[in-house]
Amino acid sequence: MTGIQVTTYAVDPGMVYTEINRHFPIVHDYAIVRILYYYIRWPYTKEPWNGAQTTICCAVDSSLASESGKYYR
Repeated sequence: MTGIQVTTYAVDPGMVYTEINRHFPIVHDYAIVRILYYYIRWPYTKEPWNGAQTTICCAVDSSLASESGKYYR
């Protein structure tokens, strides 16, 4: 398979709000911990749609085709 050009990117979407905290019993079981966890992480998190934009940009932006191996955040 010659002539195939592959580009690679290191993509960091940042901190994205997901339901991963359901796997942490201390956050799930105790209301005060859940409230504190929410208010501590809230200013730093993105919605999943916003977190996916970095990956989508690297996948579809043709201007990045010659920029293989770079880190995007």
